[in-house]
This record gives sequence, structure tokens and C-alpha cells, in this order.
Amino acid sequence: MLQDFRQLSVPLWARMLVLGMVGIVFVSDVVLIAILFLQDVGFGTPALLTPKVPERWLSSAVTLLSSIFVPVVVVAYLVFAETGVNALRKKSNEILSRLIPECLREIRFPSLNEKLVVEVSPTTSHSTRCRYSLSGCQNGSTKRIDLVVSINVRKAGIVVLVRLQESLSVVDAYNSILINLRHTLEGAKREGYTLMEAPAIEKIDNQSFVALVLLRPLSNDFLWDPAQKLHFAQDFATFCHSLVSEGWDAVLS
Repeated sequence: MLQDFRQLSVPLWARMLVLGMVGIVFVSDVVLIAILFLQDVGFGTPALLTPKVPERWLSSAVTLLSSIFVPVVVVAYLVFAETGVNALRKKSNEILSRLIPECLREIRFPSLNEKLVVEVSPTTSHSTRCRYSLSGCQNGSTKRIDLVVSINVRKAGIVVLVRLQESLSVVDAYNSILINLRHTLEGAKREGYTLMEAPAIEKIDNQSFVALVLLRPLSNDFLWDPAQKLHFAQDFATFCHSLVSEGWDAVLS
């Protein structure tokens, strides 16, 4: 039951609706209490504030509004909240499409002539796999590298895509990348990532890329722990910073 409650993902408009309902109940209570007070001290006020309303009726109204407040809020959340698989996919997508790009755009490269450009390509609003294109300019040379990040609830994967040069075989290109990015990959291993040893090849827009695949286990509470999610996004940004710094000449194209 607690696990299901933690998986609740409530849209912003539903939260605003509940907030409006809270405001209505609060204002109604204040108005009714004010009327009771005015009647109790004997103040006579014209128009709407002086109806011949029995005190018992007003007290009952205040009690009723107060008693239904919590059930109404709970029902509203249960009606509008997303649960189960949809909630998990949405929480994963929030990390990929919002949190990670924010962290990537904060990193700075003193050697670059301009700030690193970050492009994000999620497939849908509930996608658990996003592609990031990082590009920058140094001494008149513009280069770019693509990465794919996926979150599968308890496991995260990073795929570094390096353009395959026609003069190299897949194995030679893969070994060259491992040598030129050895410090970056060593740092990733210390953070819990495991590098898949077998070289992989991917084709994007008729271009061949050598793919470095890194996998990392996630804790059971990862999707519900803001600190863990922020650490993951910031750690990925640090990985990208090291990747661009170390591989600018030898890896990026």
C-alpha cells in the first residue's frame, strides 16, 4: 500500500484543483465562523450577513465542511493521480527530459569559444530513453558527440556514440576509444558503472557509430528519492564534461 502511494504522480492541473478546493473550504470556514461571532456579540449587519440563520445550522455547516475536507482531497488525488507503470515511466521521463538537460546546460568549458549546446530527443512524454547531442566550438572547430541514456526502474544505461571512421574496423575503433577515454571510463567505473566489453555498432541517419555501453544498478527507491535523482543527473553531467574534455581531439567529430 505504501509503495503504491509513493508511485502516485499527480498532474499539475489536478494539484491546482485540489489547492482551489482547500481554499474554498478554508474561506467558507472563516466566513461562517465570522457570522457566528457577529451573531454571538450581537452585531447586526445588513444584507447578506444578517440572515435569521439559527446558530445550530451555522455550526453544523462549519463541522460538515471541516469533516469532508480530508476525504475530498484524498478522493481527488485517487481520481486524477497516475499509478503503476504510467507513474514509473513519467518519473523516469522527468529525469531524462528535464533534470539531466538542466544539469548539462550548467557545465562550463573554459577552452570552448561558446557554451556547449545541448539537444534532447525524447521520443514521447513517457519515454524512458533519451538521446543527447552535445556540440561546441573550439578554435574554429565545431564538434559533436551523441549519448543515449535509459532508465529501467532499477538499472540505468549510458551509450556513448562515436562516429566510425571508414579507415578503421569496429574493433580497432573501439580499442582506440577505450585508450583515449581511459580516465573518463575509469571515473565512471568508480561511480558504479560497468562497461560492456564487446564493441557494438549503431546506425543513425545512415551513419555508423561505435557504441560504448555502460550499465549501472539503481536502488529500489531511486525514482522516489530527489537526492538520488539529482546526484544521478549531476554525475552524468560530470561524466559528459570529462568525456568532452578528454576526447575532444581524438574522439569527437
